[in-house]
Amino acid sequence: MTDATVEDQVSVRLLEIFRAIFVEDVADISLTTERADIAAWDSMTHMRLVLAIEQAFNIKFDVRDIAKFDSISRVADIVREKALSSG
Repeated sequence: MTDATVEDQVSVRLLEIFRAIFVEDVADISLTTERADIAAWDSMTHMRLVLAIEQAFNIKFDVRDIAKFDSISRVADIVREKALSSG
């Protein structure tokens, strides 16, 4: 799988996950969305995201990764790194 293919697949799947969890904010969610842009992105929802993303991509995040989840693009970068390193 090429880096570009992984990037596209990760972006599409992450947006699906974020839109499923933040139903009220669907129109506002894009790769440029930051945590501060979504009022419902609190600590509990943060953990729901972590679990959903881990399950969707069959990966595990460590505490340092989870602490860096401040935007969808940053989450995508972290997921790509893990996907490419395990693939």
